[in-house]
Amino acid sequence: MTDRLSPHAYVLAFVVALDMLAVSLVVPLLPARYKELGVEPVYRGLVGSIYSASQLCGGLVMGFVGDHLEDRRSVLLLSFAGAAVSYAMVGFATSVWLLAASRVVVGLVKQTMTSSKAMTLQWSSDRTRARAIGLTSSAATFGWVAGSSVTGILRGLSPSAPSAVAVSLYAVCASLVLSFLPLTPPRPGSGGGGGGSGGGSSGHTAASATKPAAARGFRDKARRVFGSSAIARLLALKVGYGLVARAAGSLQASWEMDRFGLDVSRLGYLTTAKALGTAAFSALVAGRAVAAVGEASAFRASLCLAAAAAVLEMAFADVWAYALVCVPLKLAAGLLAGLALESLLARLVPKAELGASLAVLDVLQSGCGVLAPLLGGAAMQYGGLQALPALAAAGYACLLLLSFAALPAASSVADAAAGSASGVGGEVKKER
Repeated sequence: MTDRLSPHAYVLAFVVALDMLAVSLVVPLLPARYKELGVEPVYRGLVGSIYSASQLCGGLVMGFVGDHLEDRRSVLLLSFAGAAVSYAMVGFATSVWLLAASRVVVGLVKQTMTSSKAMTLQWSSDRTRARAIGLTSSAATFGWVAGSSVTGILRGLSPSAPSAVAVSLYAVCASLVLSFLPLTPPRPGSGGGGGGSGGGSSGHTAASATKPAAARGFRDKARRVFGSSAIARLLALKVGYGLVARAAGSLQASWEMDRFGLDVSRLGYLTTAKALGTAAFSALVAGRAVAAVGEASAFRASLCLAAAAAVLEMAFADVWAYALVCVPLKLAAGLLAGLALESLLARLVPKAELGASLAVLDVLQSGCGVLAPLLGGAAMQYGGLQALPALAAAGYACLLLLSFAALPAASSVADAAAGSASGVGGEVKKER
């Protein structure tokens, strides 16, 4: 019995698939909406930065709200309601500021995957946890691929049809959650409200005391992480890569529409092909390639592939050449780089410091998410369509040079891993 997934996990996976279907019906429309409203690239980048900042704030706010509500389903329902409002605004927006407002709304409240994972973990045992998480991830991928392939067809029927269908899908999601998913309170000790007349006062005092403690905690983590030069260099390289990749990719769909004259249907087909290629390469090639050549070599190879793809983007004027050559190179480069850096981080950082390193990295990457669209938008605005791939090629070339100084030798990684393993027992006891 313990090896069987909870029936609720299947319902939740179906809800996640519908959610991602709704997302992929509307998000690919954003570049077309920008063009229809005459939005300049620099303002497209600004909207992207506003969205990233909203996501950062929304993650903190919704995490607090989720822990203090009596039922985690409420977070899902709030996410669905916010997404429905946002995507309706995308379909009917008459100015860039309405588009920006729609991205603020969805960035603040859209926490479907976070809430779904929390609920999945709560319903699963140690033996079923991996399967449950895999089911949810597969459902999300299926929903995205299905939606991106049909959004152009719906838009051909009516410009507002994708938004209307997305809103309807969120109504279905809410009905399924209310009808088939049980009450799911936060785990004990997560901050989910107190009873009695004194609960509110003591909770307020605890929350007030937690804020400076959290700030001090982050500063302490940053000092510990950057106290090690090897870890600091690796994190700096990972953040630098994230900034370049996000700056180059933040307006990729807009760039593809402008460069090759794609309509929404053809852009949707290209997006679907990218999703399928990513899934296939990730499952069949990426892990084996990194294991065969090592993390450092795989990362440097990924930078060469990414730089080559960016140079070819400037040369190709035909969408088929771009789709058959540049897109596979970029997909392979992104997956190899991400896997290599994650593996290096796990091997180099002692397990006792892994949580601190990830916390610092998360904050730095959130900052990159805000800055990168501004850089990409400014490059397209003031340098033209060729500037975005040129910026990417230059950034990847610089990272390649820096990698020879920043990445540790294989012997250093092995020594760090051995030191981490030898000190795990005492550190775990101390953490507990």
